[in-house]
Amino acid sequence: MQGFVSASGVVLRRQDSPEGNRSLYVLLKGMGPFWVTAMGAGKGRSRLGGATEPLVWGLFHLYKGPTRYYLREMDVKDDLWPIRTEGGVLRRALVWNRLVSELVLPQHPCDDLLAHFYWTLHILAGGGPRLFFPLEWRFLWRWLHLWGRAPDLRICSGCGRSLSSSSPVLLTEQGILCSLCPAAAGMKASLPPLFLQELRSAAILPRDDFLQVQLSQNFPKEWDNANRILESILRRTY
Repeated sequence: MQGFVSASGVVLRRQDSPEGNRSLYVLLKGMGPFWVTAMGAGKGRSRLGGATEPLVWGLFHLYKGPTRYYLREMDVKDDLWPIRTEGGVLRRALVWNRLVSELVLPQHPCDDLLAHFYWTLHILAGGGPRLFFPLEWRFLWRWLHLWGRAPDLRICSGCGRSLSSSSPVLLTEQGILCSLCPAAAGMKASLPPLFLQELRSAAILPRDDFLQVQLSQNFPKEWDNANRILESILRRTY
């Protein structure tokens, strides 16, 4: 049905046409991700201005035509300016932004993920580079949890034994395995002692507590490997 509609959300991607129009891939509450057209926004003189930049959050006022949506106005609620002032922080945010763009089905509402994505970027804006690895783990694990695919952080995925943060465990694409699990036989790589507790803290703690806890920076390779495994699970889920 044609007509006017408003919804809150974020700009994920943009593309400019030779005619000066701008196509925006947006993720909106109750609507999911889809393309909208901002007429004339690519000419540099549009009143929409910076509102059409990726990672800008706001209230989108749209008109639904016969074949597409058009952006009429946008009330910017948060441009996440602190993220844009530091190159490394912006690059990290854009990596996560690309994952959301690629892995969420078009026009498939995902309001829980939309809120989680916003608060992850909000934490990034306040915490900076020191939180890169644990925050990425938190973002990916909680995303998988919303989709029912997150690795269990307390029970061995193979044998069901309780996982101990003082004993070696293995993180695989099939889940976390204890050292006694038959499924772990022949696997040599393991998480360092106590690192499992850091994974639990990063994933489960409330936002305020996460910002206060001093997660170790001594395991960059382990954090990176753990995050790549979660990303692989996400892509297989898609």
